[in-house]
Amino acid sequence: MSGLKLSVLMGVLSLGVFTGLTGCDSSSSTRRGLPGVATDGVSGEKVELPFEDLYASPDPEHLTLAIKYVEYVDAAGNPVLTLDEAKRLTEAMNRLYSVCNMHFRAEVYETVQPGNFGLDYNTSQRSDLTSIRAQFDSPDHLLVVHTGSWSSAQMGSANAWTTLPGSTPSGAVVEADVAGMGNLVAHELGHYLNLLHVSSSTNMMNPVIYSNSTYISPSQCSEMRATARAYRSGALRAS
Repeated sequence: MSGLKLSVLMGVLSLGVFTGLTGCDSSSSTRRGLPGVATDGVSGEKVELPFEDLYASPDPEHLTLAIKYVEYVDAAGNPVLTLDEAKRLTEAMNRLYSVCNMHFRAEVYETVQPGNFGLDYNTSQRSDLTSIRAQFDSPDHLLVVHTGSWSSAQMGSANAWTTLPGSTPSGAVVEADVAGMGNLVAHELGHYLNLLHVSSSTNMMNPVIYSNSTYISPSQCSEMRATARAYRSGALRAS
């Protein structure tokens, strides 16, 4: 199913194309560790990755940012994104960000029953977004939370909300309808790294996300790299 919905950056509305994705996994809160090992840039310890990092680089100028995925689980035990779907999402985003000599490494894939944290599966109030980020935010990762569908009655047509650097708690909260869209979630991570909207249909930060909204300019790359070092240094890892 496809259509148009609105995404939100700090209360500013923007259009986005959505595609629904479903999956299946454990119904309890879990953290999955599968093939792939990397060094935690904070503690220096070896950490088991949920899936292999295919974009690590020996280039000393290459930036690696660790992601924490939190996937809501519905009553039937299905996470918004399965592990394989999260892997495909990460790879799609990394293809876009490769022009900036940076990539995202998924270090945490966690499935949660939102009710265990006093949260609703289907987000119904904008104030819930702050509660979600506060519950799962981590200074050592970029947080991406995939929830159930959002209530249009209370949330309007919003389908994603990301805080800009300097705001706490931080994190990108994305509803299920757009959870697997590589360029839309990449767009939200652009906001996470201090990018604002631009008026160019082929740019990743265009307010309307099309299938070809994938371009990242050199100046946008420079801004994100500088922001990663200044505001998201806890998430930086040795490549």
